Amino acid sequence: MPVNRHVRVLLSALLLAACTASPASIPPPAPTATPTRAPTSVPTSGPSAPTAAPTTRSLYDEEADPRVDIAAALSAARDDGKRVLLDFGADWCPDCHVLAAYLDGPEGKALMDEHFHLVSIDVGFWDANLDVVEEYGNAIWAGIPAVVALEADGWIAGALDGGEVAGASQMSQSDVLEQIAKLAK
Repeated sequence: MPVNRHVRVLLSALLLAACTASPASIPPPAPTATPTRAPTSVPTSGPSAPTAAPTTRSLYDEEADPRVDIAAALSAARDDGKRVLLDFGADWCPDCHVLAAYLDGPEGKALMDEHFHLVSIDVGFWDANLDVVEEYGNAIWAGIPAVVALEADGWIAGALDGGEVAGASQMSQSDVLEQIAKLAK
């Protein structure tokens, strides 16, 4: 296995741990630090147990141009008065898949259809589309998934950038959707 592949495997393991940690227990990293966090257990029952299993489909297109996708969503938002919801994440992240499953459920679809146009933006292994991440407030500093809501004119209306949904797999669907609903008009 080439050295680059070893590095990617190691980074994947470290970032998977980062994706699943409890955000409240983690201080903000230095701007150049690579997020690394210890994994936490996922409840299998009770009020905080996930109600949706992670999906196996691709959520974040590595080849997509997020600026083109954002421009199209903003254009649609100007037509219908909705907001644009930027979802920063990566396919390797189980919490990102849980967020997607929650948004794809009946309650999530109703919330999204009424209030948002969704743009999923791949951040890779904290090495993709970072210029877009920075442009919209560095929402991923506390983990992924992270979301930012934009007004139809492109101004930031709000963000869940403090880890509020970075632990989606440890949250109920209603808790996650309640967080997203805070960004609706």
